[in-house]
Amino acid sequence: MRRGGDGFTLIEVLIVMAIIAILVAILVPNYQMAMNRARQKRAMAEMHGLATAITSYTTDTGMVPPADTTWTNSDSAIPVSAIVPYYIIKLPNPDPWSHKYQYSTTTDNQYFGIRCLGLEGVPDSPDLSALLTSEPVRTVCFENNIVWVNSGFAWWPEGIQTQCY
Repeated sequence: MRRGGDGFTLIEVLIVMAIIAILVAILVPNYQMAMNRARQKRAMAEMHGLATAITSYTTDTGMVPPADTTWTNSDSAIPVSAIVPYYIIKLPNPDPWSHKYQYSTTTDNQYFGIRCLGLEGVPDSPDLSALLTSEPVRTVCFENNIVWVNSGFAWWPEGIQTQCY
């Protein structure tokens, strides 16, 4: 039993708006989680490519590209002219969260590490020598660092990832 015109009532419009708001509230966090998972995977792929280039350089020269024993931004720590374009087309910087990848070596230049600072850009992994002697760490937070040490990941995301802060 309609009165008047062919329009919608205020109640109908409010119900449709409420349904749309509920759908947006459900979908936006899921979209952000998917984007952060994709960023993690991209960072891991870029770190693997950079590690392969450094390993190839090490095979040819007998030592890893020298750097500080503390974590330093990779674009200033790695001798770019020695690696680019011979072993990798270009250094992957910045990481997917717009932070610089970091690079470190041991004092004897036998081992190297590459670190991605994750979502927050805050260092939470120990120095390279501690990582060489510790057990691998699997993380579940987007904020945690991702670390490659010599031949594989020492800290990496595994399982269902969440924002932990």
